[in-house]
Amino acid sequence: MRASICLLAAVAICCPLHATAQVAATPGDRVRVQSRDGAVLVGVISAVSSDVIVLSQGVAGQDLAIPLAGTEGIERSLGRRRRFGRNFGVTLGVSAAAFGLASALAWQPCRETSITCLHPIESRTGAFGFGLAGGALIGLPLGVIVGLVAKSEEWEPIFVPGSQSAKISITPFVGSQFGVVGSISLGAR
Repeated sequence: MRASICLLAAVAICCPLHATAQVAATPGDRVRVQSRDGAVLVGVISAVSSDVIVLSQGVAGQDLAIPLAGTEGIERSLGRRRRFGRNFGVTLGVSAAAFGLASALAWQPCRETSITCLHPIESRTGAFGFGLAGGALIGLPLGVIVGLVAKSEEWEPIFVPGSQSAKISITPFVGSQFGVVGSISLGAR
């Protein structure tokens, strides 16, 4: 008995969990529903019951009734947000790598009779580094533009009664902490 209490205390101290309440689906929420066959539907909830969710996809008079037994997961939209750092970094990295690779593939040994031998590059590795630097210079302003313009939609899982039987997932929290979230449906369908 003491050993199990000590073990639970050690786990609680070493793996702090953040308590999160389950977010319930309400009419008017923009949601993304993934069915068990892989299809993904995005729409606004018109109605929710214990075994059906009704989605409006923007077409007048066309609501879809989706049985919850056939869903793999349901997520609510948190809105479209700008992720400057990620978009800037990806654009800069792709630009630099593409120019570096193109420069390395196009490299040829310098011949004294060619006008392109003003500053000869000795090897493919040198050509890759030269292209990498040039691509980074071109990618800087391009990365700023993409970082300021591009937005992506963020989603959070929501709870709809009867939609899931049992699920355990590991979710990241602030910093380097992780938590385990589990749910078990106790009602019969």
